Amino acid sequence: MPDERAISRKSKTRSDTREIFSPQQDVRPGNRNLTEVTDGDGDYCVILCNLPRGVVVPMHSHADRETFYVISGNPDAFRGDHWETLSPGDVVDVQDGLKHAWRNSSGAAVSMLCVTTMRMARFLRDVRGG
Repeated sequence: MPDERAISRKSKTRSDTREIFSPQQDVRPGNRNLTEVTDGDGDYCVILCNLPRGVVVPMHSHADRETFYVISGNPDAFRGDHWETLSPGDVVDVQDGLKHAWRNSSGAAVSMLCVTTMRMARFLRDVRGG
């Protein structure tokens, strides 16, 4: 099972954005925007999320709602107070402020669709550096 300290992120602006990956420096989630990222806060964005084997997205919360649809693989999702192993076709709706985390302790990569706010899409874009 991966070390749950593996990833932490903090951002206020693009210039002070940082990523820390430990102990596996080369294992990180990958996101690809399927819809355009705009400046309109009333818009939503659809993101293809890929979680390689061993990746961990640590416990966090934010004001933005996210809805995930598992396309392939079996990610573990932490929602509120427990871990749950998901399968293709499962949906996870993360309401505003709910503590959540992800890990891929399975033997294969995971792909999920994420529908979220444009504010969250801009944050994720800035953390990736473009």
